[in-house]
Amino acid sequence: MNMQRLRAFQAIMRTDSVTSAADELKLTQPAVSKLLKALELEVGFPLFNRARGRLTPSAQGTAFYQRAQRILAEIEDLATIARNVAENRLGEIRLVAMSQLSTRLFPRAIGEFQKKHPDVYVSLEIIPRRDADRWISGLNFDLGVSALPILWSGLGYEPFLTLAPVAVVPTANPLSSRASLSARDLDGQPFIRLTNSNLLRSQVDADLIEGNSHPIVKAEVSSPITACALAAQGVGLAVVDAHSPVVAKTDDFQIVPWKSSILLTYGFFYPKDGANPFVPVFKKILKRLAIADQPRLRIRSANGR
Repeated sequence: MNMQRLRAFQAIMRTDSVTSAADELKLTQPAVSKLLKALELEVGFPLFNRARGRLTPSAQGTAFYQRAQRILAEIEDLATIARNVAENRLGEIRLVAMSQLSTRLFPRAIGEFQKKHPDVYVSLEIIPRRDADRWISGLNFDLGVSALPILWSGLGYEPFLTLAPVAVVPTANPLSSRASLSARDLDGQPFIRLTNSNLLRSQVDADLIEGNSHPIVKAEVSSPITACALAAQGVGLAVVDAHSPVVAKTDDFQIVPWKSSILLTYGFFYPKDGANPFVPVFKKILKRLAIADQPRLRIRSANGR
């Protein structure tokens, strides 16, 4: 099967657009369309449904993509293995993250890991949660970290940290000096809401409904760190995970504990049939760093600084 056609198909599935796929592959749009049509003739079924100039994956196309992903990932792995052998590296570990832990903890964990295993190649892929199904279906990783729950077949899960969310309040807002905030305190306040792709969104919405609170939504963003940046600009308050405001901290917003029953659990996920010997080592390092950071996160949240 022609590899260039497969890569064109992969790029279209990943970007949802022939134009974007062409940009990614550094080809013209007609060239990518031609590769797609040739692949459809080769496999004998339509990979996409076509309506009003838009492409949406067909059921057969989605099933084919999941299998093609694994093949392409294995081919890419062969290239990595060859490079590692040429550079006298003794192994590799492929990491994937979908949480704000990636910004704060992963660099430290990778640094500590490579001090112990300097000849091991480390790759880290940061992916939005909304793209996780398509990306993870290929199982081309050894260990991942995300807020739980996540539901994918073929994966094992291991929770390691639970934290309460916090409110991020512009310093100029009188609520920034409060010892804690609840849903009722947000009634009539300018509010930065997370999108539905964030697990926290539905839980905060439930808090607001229960508290009969009606904040004024000024913006909606997918990234908690962006929500913190908007709070720093005075756009409004936000309720986010405890890690994001520590990463984004400035004097322009304060971190205030959020009074609620909400708890965010973070955990590892990994292919059930995975046998990478470096996974237990990295899990141990990251878990220790995350737990060690937990008291500091609570202190900063309580003090608002």
